[in-house]
Amino acid sequence: MFPSGLLFVYLVATLGSLIALYVWKHRRYYYLGYQLPGSTLLNIGRLFYLGIFGSMEALPQNLLTYYEDERTKHPSLTKLWYGWRLGIIILDPELVQKIYQSHLLKDTAFYILSDSFINGRSIFQDNDLRRWKIHRKLITRTSFNMAVLKSLVKIFHKETLILTDKLAPLALDGQPFEPMNRIGLAGFSMIVRSMTSLDLQIQRNFCDNHPFIRAFDDAFDIHMIRVLNPWLLMPTIFNLSRYKKQLMDASTQSRAFAEKVVAEIKSKVMQENTKREESFGRFQSNSEDVHEDNIQHSLAEVIIRDQLNPNIPTEDVMPPEELISEIITML
Repeated sequence: MFPSGLLFVYLVATLGSLIALYVWKHRRYYYLGYQLPGSTLLNIGRLFYLGIFGSMEALPQNLLTYYEDERTKHPSLTKLWYGWRLGIIILDPELVQKIYQSHLLKDTAFYILSDSFINGRSIFQDNDLRRWKIHRKLITRTSFNMAVLKSLVKIFHKETLILTDKLAPLALDGQPFEPMNRIGLAGFSMIVRSMTSLDLQIQRNFCDNHPFIRAFDDAFDIHMIRVLNPWLLMPTIFNLSRYKKQLMDASTQSRAFAEKVVAEIKSKVMQENTKREESFGRFQSNSEDVHEDNIQHSLAEVIIRDQLNPNIPTEDVMPPEELISEIITML
């Protein structure tokens, strides 16, 4: 009979040997990592203690406090050891710009939330520099110009009036109420309208929440559970847990909403193209027209117009599946 005590010693010795071999194999990685400026193990341990034993409601504030402290101590970059993994947080915008000119690929841990929830490639995951630059310029052109900003003010004003109408009866009732869910719904409606040019009447059709918001909240909660329980980062263990099905359900919900949005935008664009053909007797959506109209259209609408335009090279157009992932990312 093999003594249980000896078996325990054997297992511990084996585990220790494997850890020692792993550290020795990656010794230069750890040596260089410790040379970087960053938080002490005590501060990191305190952060994880608050994450594990503190409330989820206080976690964002704790993370923000940690970030501000690190930014004060290390204005350019800082590091965060997560078990055996090294995370580098770049705080200097010029340094970020310099790195993104030549390198987009990030650590696999960065893609955990996006891969599982978005379930497709987006601008955060595109590692092709040429494609990434094209998409970034498109976002800049359709989102950051005076005409677009003026239209956003009108959208925000209309949605705020709807929110005020919903909160007014509750305020007159004299009883305390929690407005944050309704405010979040109003913000979500503003984002959808500004990004897609569609008014889906979200505030009027939903009371204080939306399936997409619930899906993202569920996915983010599962993501934080995995971060605070590192063994769940292993795909084999995570796939056997109950969180796997919850995450799949959240991903399905979010994708269904994005597909609905894309379908409505595409229908709108095709109707406009048909009217244009009837009015002018020919299809007038050449590349020059598209670029002239970009300022007046939302990002998603411009991308769909490019998809329907035969004059734009295929490699410069975002594929339909990727557009859905992009919409989920921006929302």
